[in-house]
Amino acid sequence: MLSKRRFLCFLVVLALLIPSVSFAQTEEIKDYKVTSGDTLWTISGKELRDPFLWPKVWQENPDIANPDKIYPGQNIRIPLRYLQKEVSPETGAGEITQKKELLKPKEAGAKLPPSVRPRPLIDKNILIASGFVAETVAGVGNIVGAPDRIIFGNDDVVFVNIDNPVKIGERFYIIRDGGLVRHPVTNKKIGHVVEILGITEIFRFEDGDISAKISKMFNDIHSGDLLLPYFEMSPLMTTGEFRKPEINGGYVIASRYQHLGDTKFNVVYIDKGLRDGLEIGDIVRTVDLIDGHKIPTGAIQMIGCQDTTSTALVLENYSGPITVGNLVTKLK
Repeated sequence: MLSKRRFLCFLVVLALLIPSVSFAQTEEIKDYKVTSGDTLWTISGKELRDPFLWPKVWQENPDIANPDKIYPGQNIRIPLRYLQKEVSPETGAGEITQKKELLKPKEAGAKLPPSVRPRPLIDKNILIASGFVAETVAGVGNIVGAPDRIIFGNDDVVFVNIDNPVKIGERFYIIRDGGLVRHPVTNKKIGHVVEILGITEIFRFEDGDISAKISKMFNDIHSGDLLLPYFEMSPLMTTGEFRKPEINGGYVIASRYQHLGDTKFNVVYIDKGLRDGLEIGDIVRTVDLIDGHKIPTGAIQMIGCQDTTSTALVLENYSGPITVGNLVTKLK
């Protein structure tokens, strides 16, 4: 009799729990209707606050065969469990106030106020994935592939070819030639866009084969993609004060994400660099020439500088997309 009562109690508790569990699960998914200009990248940026979570959105929608081909009106499931949480103003303010009260006067005075504490100029993943322009695209090896797979992503194990001896744990960037870059005015060859697709780590040696595990994915990875020895890329630490330098005769020479159009997540490359006095953090304006009139198109910020080229993040768009051939001038 006692066991029956316990069983009945268990059923009652279970019945009470099931609706709440089901509610929690349904709350983790949001139905999103695609609008014109949407990509999985931009949708992830808007809905999950991190464009690099687009593979998670793709994974949640197995009916999408090609992530580059989604259409207005199409319904997409957004896995909200990956949403980048933000501290609410009420909670955050309370916590900060309590912490300040616990500080001794000497300790409190030694710390910089939040407004001037150095912070990263840009997310490290965005910095790495932005790539750069180089004279050539050369690797020290390549992705061979894996059985029954044509596209690879996070945590996938792939076979690789490496020109030189390697050790377990050694890391490499996975790169691809993003295309030849010519000057939009002179047509002179400048170099190639180096696309950084992800990071892989040597995982295992077996029967003469070298296996590597993909630890980070920024874009689709395929057999034949090249390997570049890993080197540290860290964003500039800044207090938020940026130069707006004079710049003459500069042009936008390439765009990293052609399909993003005028979104703020896009990255462009310009034909001015360290030799021209540019520094990481500098903000300049882009201008389109229309019938002899200079029409400002946006503002961009340098996130990487080489000798003669720079990589820049689109901060603002004014009157249309920032495109190859736009002039680069001083921000006024």
